[in-house]
Amino acid sequence: MRNRVARLKIDALASAGTTFLMDDRWGRPLVGLLKGSDENTQPLLSEWHYIEEALRPKADIFKGDLDELLAVSPAIIFMTDRARSHDKRLKKYVEDGGLLVRFAGPKLARRPDSLLPVGLRSGGRDIGGALAWETPQGLAPFERDSPFFGLKLQNDILVRKQVLARPGAQTDTHTWARLKDGSPVITSAPLKSGRIVLFHVTAGPDWSNLPLSGLYVKMLGRILPLAGHTQAKTQDKSQSQGDWTAEQVLDGFGTLKSPPPGLAGIPADEFSNTRPGPRHPPGLYKQGLRHLALNTVWKPERLHALAAGGLKQGQYGGRTPKSLVGLLLGLFGALLILDVFLSLLASGRLRRTVSVILALGVMAGAAVYPAPSVHAQERQTDKAAGWQDALTLHLAYIKTGHAESDRMSRAGMEGLAFELERRTTVEPKAVRAIDIEHDPVDFYPFLYWAVPRDLKPLSPKAVDKLNAFMASGGILILDTRDQDRRKLFKNEIHPGLAQLSKQLDIPRLQVPKITPVTQAHVLTKSFYLIHEFPGRWADGQIWVEASQKGSARDGVSSVIVGSNDWATAWAKDKKGRALGVIENEIPRQREMAIRFGINLAMYALTGNYKADQVHAAKLIERLGESPSAPAGEIRVPGQGGPQ
Repeated sequence: MRNRVARLKIDALASAGTTFLMDDRWGRPLVGLLKGSDENTQPLLSEWHYIEEALRPKADIFKGDLDELLAVSPAIIFMTDRARSHDKRLKKYVEDGGLLVRFAGPKLARRPDSLLPVGLRSGGRDIGGALAWETPQGLAPFERDSPFFGLKLQNDILVRKQVLARPGAQTDTHTWARLKDGSPVITSAPLKSGRIVLFHVTAGPDWSNLPLSGLYVKMLGRILPLAGHTQAKTQDKSQSQGDWTAEQVLDGFGTLKSPPPGLAGIPADEFSNTRPGPRHPPGLYKQGLRHLALNTVWKPERLHALAAGGLKQGQYGGRTPKSLVGLLLGLFGALLILDVFLSLLASGRLRRTVSVILALGVMAGAAVYPAPSVHAQERQTDKAAGWQDALTLHLAYIKTGHAESDRMSRAGMEGLAFELERRTTVEPKAVRAIDIEHDPVDFYPFLYWAVPRDLKPLSPKAVDKLNAFMASGGILILDTRDQDRRKLFKNEIHPGLAQLSKQLDIPRLQVPKITPVTQAHVLTKSFYLIHEFPGRWADGQIWVEASQKGSARDGVSSVIVGSNDWATAWAKDKKGRALGVIENEIPRQREMAIRFGINLAMYALTGNYKADQVHAAKLIERLGESPSAPAGEIRVPGQGGPQ
């Protein structure tokens, strides 16, 4: 599985910066086991059996003679005493960056060779035989500079025989593991670009019971990562020369594509220090049979947020834009008056022109006085729109009388309209502010109502208007916007909803019984497949009509109740920039809130047609087409198919 992983991506974010390509360096290491001419064919008596069982969970294993191993260029070669070789190509393999792991035995004890990390004494050390004065030795704790440091020792591991290293300062620095008497049992030393590791015991249980322990598996596992830095150098010399050429490059969306013509290659000795850019774009580069990835995250470390650099930080939605026209005109007028005053003073005609100066002052004061607000004109337009909204699609919200709440509701509806036009075929013409007591409501698919805590009782006329709106297919969205209070006061009843609840006793307002939304509800799949319904907050419960089986409304809920403050998360200015401040309780919370808003609009406009998909598989099966058939596969929308 590890060798089949091609890339790592952050879910639902399509960009080159969120894509990390995997190359030859990230796969399981290829380990070569050098076969000898006199290997034992019985598994439990063969030293290779114990090495294979220890390495199999963490590496790909290839067995063969030296010619076969060098042909596949393994990252590590394991050589037992029976497979001992004096071939000069083995030494060159190590010098070119390979890792050789050797095990001792009778042959090495009788006649040491030069391909060793430390010098050896001829003859072995028998510390467990019938004629030996010494008793078998256990392992000493691993030193801090050993790759085995931190592994827990087992007291039952005993060494009966070993090959002895020649004492000296160099032997001490090359020792990875010792017996309790201080004699080295595992040594290692570099050889040019590669490394040699020697176990001073056999690979099987002939000289010790180490191969029978779990510690043996962990120790070999600690050795494997040492080949990660040299694996790219284990190819033959002809392949290590030349440039790395781009085979596929990443575009801005993190998709691999063919490289543009004329793209320059990267010299082999410069690849590790090459930063991605226009000259060398991120992607997969090839040299012979090898592949290396050049990722946008260059030498990845812990990522930190960029420092503000002295800039003032803030979020959208703090204040409304303020016109400076009046202030600038007033400043211009003041400078003009000063200029006239100084001119008259210099000419000696100041007394005769006092009246002129006073007149100019009045004009400047009039310029400073701000012009009437554009929003006042918009309110008049909303009130006068009336029946014209029957001809085109409009989104609407109910005015509450609170300026800040109504401003955010309008911005939320405008932001939702902007996203609907950008992402779907729905094109709302404008947003209307509805006075529930006076304005008609028959022409809007839904009414968003940020229910205030000080809601006043509705008049009978408004009650009848809401009843007719819901009976004709409209959806009333009640947003209490108080999820932050609900976290502190879980049993608190919203005063505005409490006021509506009082009117439930009056038969005039026919608000149905409500129930929490389930994951099978059409709201979760009317356009996007979603499982959460966030706004400014993300953990508020959403409620819909309990019974939706009536044919009059096609099973669509006439009321939706929530507390997540959806308008704040939808709010955008005319340039599409977010205005509201959200709490970011879940990843990509604003995007998820917009998706819920689009699902909500689609639900209001199209009804519950997506609910029929739960039966689509059965209908297709009755027609003789299996949705799971491998040939001519049918994908049902909403169940893995297109949205």
